[in-house]
Amino acid sequence: MENRRSDSYAEFTWFLQSGGSPEPQVQQELIGSINHSVSLAALTSVFILALGLVAALTLSEWWGFAWVLSELCFMSLRVSLQYRFKRYGDPGVLLRICRVSSLWSMTTGLALLMCIMSGDVMLMILASNLIFAMIGGMSSVLMGVLRLYQLLILAVAGPTIIFGLTQESEEWMPVLSVAIALYLMAMILIARKQHRLLRGKIEAEYHNRQLLNIDPLTNLANRRRLRSVLAGLETVTGRRATVFYLDLDGFKSVNDTQGHDAGDTVLKEVARRLLRLNRDCDLVCRLGGDEFLVLVEGLSLNQAEAKAQTMVAALREPYETGEGEQAVIGVSIGVASVPDNSRTAEPLITLADEALYAAKNSGKNTYRFSQACPD
Repeated sequence: MENRRSDSYAEFTWFLQSGGSPEPQVQQELIGSINHSVSLAALTSVFILALGLVAALTLSEWWGFAWVLSELCFMSLRVSLQYRFKRYGDPGVLLRICRVSSLWSMTTGLALLMCIMSGDVMLMILASNLIFAMIGGMSSVLMGVLRLYQLLILAVAGPTIIFGLTQESEEWMPVLSVAIALYLMAMILIARKQHRLLRGKIEAEYHNRQLLNIDPLTNLANRRRLRSVLAGLETVTGRRATVFYLDLDGFKSVNDTQGHDAGDTVLKEVARRLLRLNRDCDLVCRLGGDEFLVLVEGLSLNQAEAKAQTMVAALREPYETGEGEQAVIGVSIGVASVPDNSRTAEPLITLADEALYAAKNSGKNTYRFSQACPD
């Protein structure tokens, strides 16, 4: 049942996406920029409902009463969905909002056309003004989701534009249709520019946040990112987490004999090897100098020992430093885990650092587990 439901809303995910394949976090922020104001949705529906009542009472036509009834249904649906999404942030609710908004826009577009075709001057003026108002108003609400904005305004204005351009008996209809079409195209161009500006701002902020959390040499996470992840672990009880604190053995001699460029090459290769040995969900950090840290969740003691052995063996393999030269280094690793050595994640780095010194004192190129017991 859940798969069928997901498929039924899949077509609307395209309308929420921005072109050019932005980073997922950037895409989420663009979608999050949608104005989900419950009061705004209710106010829009009240204006449309008022026009529907005027049309129904003035013309006494069936479609006027049907429009009022459908608008009442759409208003209750839109307001309730907007409230639920604003409160809970469920992506499934957002897709339902897209579907309901699309149907609502098409229904409104057809009803506004009926008002214009009615021949009643007051209804014609009110309906025309509402079309212009909805085209302009939606641009500020849906600036982050340009495709959805274009879909909805075409649904609202499209029927009047198409019908008006095919009418020859009423001279004013083609003029009105051209005016609406020109305004629609102008607002799309403005919305595109606003979307680019908004996306550029979000991307700049995202990359700035990335730079704060990334080591510039190796592109690994840094201490700031590590502290953030450890703080997140503190909020979850019962989760196993293991810290591997690595310090390269013999790295100083590479800098001294082959130069700092060769040392940087070795550090980058160490980062690549550590990334290959760990999963995407594991955190691999460079703490500074020749110190690295790997944070892995869900490892048993035997699995942690096997990983430590694998990392020691992998990092002892020779490194190509350029111009036919090689460098050979080793690594010492200290290991500490929750809940074996501590009840919380906060002291893990200190405990792993103490175990690292025990490994250094044992002759280097090896690993040691923390002997601390949880309080």
